[in-house]
Amino acid sequence: MKALAAFENGFAGLAPFLPKIGEDKAREIARARAAALRPDQAPQAILQAIRAGGLLDLAGGRLEYFDDDSLWICLKELLLNEDYYFESAAEAPRVLDCGAYFGLAVHYFKRLHPRCRVTAFEPNPRVLEVLRANVARNGYADVEILPYAIAGRDGKAAFRISERFSMAGSLTERRINAGDEVRTVEVECRRLSRYLAEPVDFLKLDIEGSEDEALAEAAPLLGNVRFLFCEYHHASGMPTDRLSRILRVLDKANFDYHVGKSATYAESTARRPMAAVEKPYSAVIWAANKNWTVGKRAAARYLERGKAGAAGIRRTRG
Repeated sequence: MKALAAFENGFAGLAPFLPKIGEDKAREIARARAAALRPDQAPQAILQAIRAGGLLDLAGGRLEYFDDDSLWICLKELLLNEDYYFESAAEAPRVLDCGAYFGLAVHYFKRLHPRCRVTAFEPNPRVLEVLRANVARNGYADVEILPYAIAGRDGKAAFRISERFSMAGSLTERRINAGDEVRTVEVECRRLSRYLAEPVDFLKLDIEGSEDEALAEAAPLLGNVRFLFCEYHHASGMPTDRLSRILRVLDKANFDYHVGKSATYAESTARRPMAAVEKPYSAVIWAANKNWTVGKRAAARYLERGKAGAAGIRRTRG
C-alpha cells in the first residue's frame, strides 16, 4: 500500500506538467504502477511512465537528461515542490539561471511565464551540449545560453566534474572531498555583477559551492533583483561560515528570506536530524527584495532608454 501511495502521490504531483494522456500512455502508466512494489521503487516506476523515446516527456517539451537519480531529484525540487515558482506582473520577466544543468529549470520558467527572458549559465561542456540541444528541440524563445561558471571573479578556473553525480560539477573540491572520482576541465568564469545592471525578476543560483563568493561580489547590485533562490552546498573541507556570509549579504541588501533544507536532504534527515549535524548538507534560501521599488525605478529608466532609442531609430528612418 505504501508503494502504491508513493507512486500515486508522486504521479499526481507531476500531472500538471505532463502531456495529455492517450490510451498508449495510460497502459504504460498502468504497467509502471504495477511495478511499484516497494516505496523506494516508486520513483523509478514514475520515471518509466513519463519517458518517451528515452526523453523526459513533459507538456510543452521533451528533454534529454543524464541519469535517473539526478532526474528524480530535479523533478522533486522543480516540479513537485516548485522551488523556483515566482509571481510577476511583468510581461516578459527577466530570469538568470545560474547552473542550468540540462534545462529543466528553463522549461519550468517558460511554462510559468511563457514570454520570460532567460539567461542560462552552464560551464560543464557535456551538459552544455545537452542544454543547447534541449532548448533547440523545444523551440524555447528568448533563451540565451552562456558557457560560463558564475563566480566571484572573471577568468579561467579548474572545474571538477563528478563521475557519480552529473549535476555536481563545481569550482570547489567538495566532490573530491566526498571521495568521488573527478575529472577536471578548464572553464571561463564570469562575475555575477556583470548581469545585474538591468533589473532581474528572478535570480536562481545553484552553483555547487561558489554561492557565497558570487553573491558577495555582486552585493552592490542586488537591489536590481526582485526574487532570489540560492541552493547552498556545504561539504567537508569548506569553511563553516559560508551560509552566514550569504545571509549577511542578503541582510545588508535588505532582503527578506526563508532558509530550509533541500528536498532530498530533508528526506534523508527527517528522523534524528541532530545525527546529521557536522556532515555535508544542502540548504535552500528563498529571498525577496524589500526595496523592490528601487528595482522598479531602475526598470523604468531602462524602459525609457529603450523607448528613446527606438524613437531615435524611427526619426532616423523617417
